Amino acid sequence: PRACCVLTAVYDEMSRAKDRQRATAQSQAEQRRPQGARYITSIMEAHKEREIQNDKIFERKMVKEAEAEAHLYEGKERFVTAAYRRKLAAREEYEAEQIQKAADEAKRDVTKQQGLMAFHRNLLNDNMEGDLRADWKRDAAYALTSAATSATAAVPAAPP
Repeated sequence: PRACCVLTAVYDEMSRAKDRQRATAQSQAEQRRPQGARYITSIMEAHKEREIQNDKIFERKMVKEAEAEAHLYEGKERFVTAAYRRKLAAREEYEAEQIQKAADEAKRDVTKQQGLMAFHRNLLNDNMEGDLRADWKRDAAYALTSAATSATAAVPAAPP
């Protein structure tokens, strides 16, 4: 009877040790699992910005063509769709944000700062909310470009 109890206790201890070993192996496997593509987010952001710029260039060409043909359509009404107005508003908002961002970067330029106090102030006051808002505006402007509409991209919801 005693040997049976000792064997059960040893077996229970061995099975607990095996379970712990499996759990640690499983958690290590989860940690080793790749987190996804490393650079794809920055590549996609650059693509969106390029598409916005390409869309602006295309529209400038269209305006020049329209001005060249303006004599054909004198005295006729011009219509602007609501979607085009939304597109222009999103683009203006994005461009204003880019100008603000450039002004902030110029203000925080490290070559114009003296000492470490400015560096530490920048570290302390720099927050991610501005970057999130800028990303949202870029995504909204991209969603209204011709490249995004062909890929059926939706306009993102505003950040909180």
